[in-house]
Amino acid sequence: MVGWLLYQEVFYESILIAGRSIDCSMEDMLIDFESPQPASQFMRWLACFVDYLIFALIAGLVVHFLGDRPIIKGEGENAVLLNDVAGLFAIFIPWLVILPGWETFNRGQTIGKVMFGIKVMKSDGSKIDIISSIVRHLFYFVDFFPFGGIVGLATATNNKNAQRIGDLVAKTIVVEARG
Repeated sequence: MVGWLLYQEVFYESILIAGRSIDCSMEDMLIDFESPQPASQFMRWLACFVDYLIFALIAGLVVHFLGDRPIIKGEGENAVLLNDVAGLFAIFIPWLVILPGWETFNRGQTIGKVMFGIKVMKSDGSKIDIISSIVRHLFYFVDFFPFGGIVGLATATNNKNAQRIGDLVAKTIVVEARG
């Protein structure tokens, strides 16, 4: 049986062990709990680089082999090609589905994150969900594209969990993966 007592503004937990009650503070109980360490910015950057390199290679191959072929047959000038605006959507939509999907269904790890021993999780320690992953990926446009990534770097440098804007909005954190 576990009960909570307030004693001199300190929370104590009463634990019934073999018929005896043992009181200990929450601080004592949490000494053995090791919270995950935020991943280094360098490891995050390397993992991101690998993920985007793989995605760019795949997208490049798709556009190279299918770029001049109509994906929607039309008459003459009405054909939709992958090297038009449709090509941007043909790359953007898979990017928005593949990376967050992989991250969500692979315990918070993309290929790059696996290679460098890091993973993403929700700030409360729970497993990342698809919506949080999509939100953090959408904010790459805020973190990385203006000023060559300075916005994301400055944000991550100035908070204790090294979270970029996408992580703060999605309430996620990138941490070192353990075994």
